[in-house]
Amino acid sequence: MTDLLSAVRHRGGRASQSGTSLVEVLLAIVLIGVAGVAVVAGFTNWTGTTLQQRDATKSAAIADSAAAALKKGVYLTCPDPNLAETYRTQILASGTGLMIEPGFNVRVASVEFQDPLGTGAFLPSCPGIDSGTQRIRITVTSTRSAPVEQEIVKRDGE
Repeated sequence: MTDLLSAVRHRGGRASQSGTSLVEVLLAIVLIGVAGVAVVAGFTNWTGTTLQQRDATKSAAIADSAAAALKKGVYLTCPDPNLAETYRTQILASGTGLMIEPGFNVRVASVEFQDPLGTGAFLPSCPGIDSGTQRIRITVTSTRSAPVEQEIVKRDGE
């Protein structure tokens, strides 16, 4: 058995070189590094997508809560020049437990007024006489996801 090992070690009268060269070691390190970067990049991308989905879900929940708070709140008649901001204040002070985390923003994007002439159309500004019906658009934005819009129709006395 030892004669066989000796024969393998000494071919042609000199010792065989069974070690790895510097080039092979460097190539192995580069390949491991490239694979490591790919894994880290994939993990980072997956984490970012997960956070976007989480924020989109939270934005939708905030929009739903804000819409519910507006429906329960007081109907504001036109021509209030700060109607959208007054409705936003009403959402935030609704007492519904609406929690807006840092990075999220709720705003009343628009308040439209139903045409008092009975056409059923909604007008972007107060027609002078409030028909008692408004279409209110709420927008929730976050730093990581697309804006979420919610629209409600609010009637005086409801």
